[in-house]
Formats: sequence, structure tokens, C-alpha cells
Amino acid sequence: MTLSEPGPHRSVAGNGGAAEHGQMTRKLLLPALGLALVAVSTLAAGCGGDDDTSEPTATASSTGSATSSASGTSTASTATGTATGATVTATGATGTATGTATATATPDELIPFELPGFSFEKDAPGGTGVVSVKEIRAARNATFDRIVFEFEGDKIPGYKIGYVADVEACGSGERVSVIGEAKVAIVLMPAQAHTDAGEPTVPVQVPLEGMTVVRELRSYCDFEADVSYVAGLSGARPYRVFELQSPARLVIDFGQ
Repeated sequence: MTLSEPGPHRSVAGNGGAAEHGQMTRKLLLPALGLALVAVSTLAAGCGGDDDTSEPTATASSTGSATSSASGTSTASTATGTATGATVTATGATGTATGTATATATPDELIPFELPGFSFEKDAPGGTGVVSVKEIRAARNATFDRIVFEFEGDKIPGYKIGYVADVEACGSGERVSVIGEAKVAIVLMPAQAHTDAGEPTVPVQVPLEGMTVVRELRSYCDFEADVSYVAGLSGARPYRVFELQSPARLVIDFGQ
């Protein structure tokens, strides 16, 4: 089973017609060319799907900061294209590198995997309000394990995602036991994972099937606009975080 997110599709359009004056061959060829281009446009518009079953082909957006505690200088690259892509800022121990990628391509090409020493942080945009978590999906892809948080509406809450030694349940402060050799905390704010009546909108323990890196994914907080999950991993792995829209999603990939 794989998870991906749908991407844009481009169509080709053309106009055919004969000039008022010209040779007979020109009059015949131009309408034929117009029909051929219309056929190409129809095929292009019909391609693609809206599922979570193949490699990602969507335009990705990842905006925020990635902070490392390891020594070294971070680097970032710049790509250009035809659609809004991603902005990634990496702050290392010896310098800061900022790169902007704008292209119609897969998130794999736009978003690099970062070392475990990095954490991803982003504040919620002004006026976002409390965002409800609608669904959480997790599955293995060819070269990474993927977790997807989907939200109600078109807003993505602020988040802080990074490797931690342990996590504590909000309220009680008790240490949460998680299967795995490494742990990644996923904190979403302002967010909620329950209805106004108090019914949960997503499971506390997320079902995992066929995952090779992510061993467990469970909630440890849903209180006062704070939704927090912890992923237990088979070991520390490079990872990446990016956003997708229509619907609003937060994607976390762990390299295998």
C-alpha cells in the first residue's frame, strides 16, 4: 500500500483554420491540425486521479524553519518552473541556507530529507482558528514510510515536528511508552481531534500495515487546542515534512 497526493494536470489547446487565400493543401492541413490538438487536450485533461495509491505527483509547499544541532553548513537549492512549489529554510550550526523551489514536479524532487538532528516548525497563519483533524493515514511507499494528517477546511495549523527522547501525556504528565528505537513528536496547534460533543475524529492509536520504519503512531495529547502524536521508529532516519492543499494535508516521510 502506498500513499500519495494528486497533482495538477496540463492540457494542450489549439486553433485550426484555413486562411482566406492560400493553397488547397494549407486549407486541408490546418483544420486537421486543430482536430489533433483538441484530441490531445481531451486526453491530457482525463489523466490522473485523486487517490493515495501511487508516488506523489502534487505541487508541494513546505514553509518554515528546519533547525539542526549537528555541526556543518546547510545548503539549499533553487529550481524554477511553472507552479508554486516549496520554500525551505535550514539553519545549521555554522550557517544558514535558504532555498526556494518553484516547479511542477513531485515532492520528492522539491523537498529534501533532513537528518534526525533537524526539527520542522511553523506558526499557524493569522486568523487560522482551531483546525480539526479529519483523518490520519499511514502506509509504506517504495523508499519511505508516509504519515498524512488531513484537516477540515483549507487551513493547516501550526506544527512542531522533531526527534525527542520521550513524550509526556498532557494533563497527567505521565511518560508515554512507544514501540521503537527512536521517537518523533508531532505537535499541531491550534488544532483539535474531537467534535464539539467530545467524540474523537481520529483514532488514538493509528493502524499501521506493512510499515518498515514507523512501528507505532499514537496520540498523547488532545487538549486546549493542542493535538500531539508520537511516532515510534525502528531507528533514527532522515525525514521530511511538507504541506499539500485541496484537501489541506500535512505529510511526513521517513526514509527507509
